[in-house]
Formats: sequence, structure tokens, C-alpha cells
Amino acid sequence: MIARLKNPRTWLALAVAGIFTLLIWGGVQRVLNVAAVQNAVQRDFEIGFGAPGRECPEFLPEFIDSAAGKYLQRFAGSRSYEREWPVHTSVRHIIYQERFRAFFRGPIREVHVFYCEAFTGDLGAALQRFPGLRRVTVSENEPDVPTEADWKLLCMRLRSLPQLEEVELGGAWITDAAIAPLAGHPKLRSINISYGRLTSACAKTFAGIPRLTKLQFEEQIYAGDAWLTPEGQSAMNAALPAVSITYP
Repeated sequence: MIARLKNPRTWLALAVAGIFTLLIWGGVQRVLNVAAVQNAVQRDFEIGFGAPGRECPEFLPEFIDSAAGKYLQRFAGSRSYEREWPVHTSVRHIIYQERFRAFFRGPIREVHVFYCEAFTGDLGAALQRFPGLRRVTVSENEPDVPTEADWKLLCMRLRSLPQLEEVELGGAWITDAAIAPLAGHPKLRSINISYGRLTSACAKTFAGIPRLTKLQFEEQIYAGDAWLTPEGQSAMNAALPAVSITYP
């Protein structure tokens, strides 16, 4: 045994085996992390783990990705699969294709959750499994959920992602209190609130984000607040002089 360990070829084989094991473990870990995000929301088939429009990982040939998608689609149509997943059986293959892709991805830097219907788990904790995230999108598709408490917890989790630079959030219960935990984030530079019920009081939170340079408001539920009038916009601009603000 000692003689074998003195052989350079043995050490080379051990090194190759070690690297291969690390690569396999990294791929498996990414699959588990992707599954955790999917399992944290209801309506989980419109979640992207790369730049929008670039679904296929760089290191996965497109013909293999396409073949895997077709196989999973056939599997999703089987009778046993329908018994296991009675809801959205026609799109479950999309969820598993994302997990298949995750194995071949490099470090995941952005996650986009579109039109979820509710948070069924701690979505923020699932996102924390990607400590290198730089861009996050979360938008909902229901008027009553996620709740204000759900959004506040999510923002608390996002606050702890050290590399996060861009956030887009859209939900009927995104309030001043819900986004308050984002204050103090060290690297966040761009925020888009595509839908929410913010008031002029939100300026305090945004003023507490030192590197924020871009802020976009889209549709808002005004609730009688006049902060998006010309006078209100002037006050917001004065409160955030270093931030480029886009209003609805």
C-alpha cells in the first residue's frame, strides 16, 4: 500500500477522483438549492436561474437540454405522474428540467420568480442558499398573498445576501414596513417596485441604502397618498438626490 502511494500515478488518480467528486457534489448541491426555491412558492414553474432569455446553461449542449425536456414532458404525461401531481401536470416537466439544468450550471448569480401565487415556505431562506446572488426578481399573481409579513421576511433575507445588487419586487402587499429591512444593504444599487402600496414614507428606507443609484416605481396602489403628484415627486427627489428615480 505504501509503495503504491509513492507512485506519482496513484497521486494523480486520487487528485482526479477528488476533483471529480467535488464537481459531482457541487452539481448535486445546486439541484437541491434550485428545488428549495421551487418548493417555497405556489405556482413554481416560472422560475429562472439565469439571465432572462438564457435558459440553457453555458456548459450544457442545447441538444441534450432539448432531449431532456422532451423526455421529462413524456414522463409528465404518464398516468402515475398525474396521480402524484394532480395540479399543473402539463407543466411539471419544466420544474424538473430546471433541476436537471442546475447540475450543469456554474455559480448561480440571479434568480427570477415570476407570478407566484403564494409563498408556501421561507422563500428568502431558500434564496440564501445562493450567497453569490446579484440579481433577484419576485412577483406575485394574487391580490391577497403573499402577505405583508411574507414580504417583510423576504426583505430581511435579501438584506443578508452580501453580493446582491439588483432587486425587483411586485406584490399587492409590498408596503413601507415590508421593504424597511432592506435599509443598510451594502451593495444594493438598483430597486424596481413593479407593484405595491408604498407611500412617501418609503424614502426613509431608500435613503438608508448607501449605494442605491436607480429606483423605479411602476404600478402602485395609492390608498389616498399623493406622493406621486408633481409636488410629491419633487419631495422624493429631494430626499434621494443621488438616486435616479422613474415614476409610473
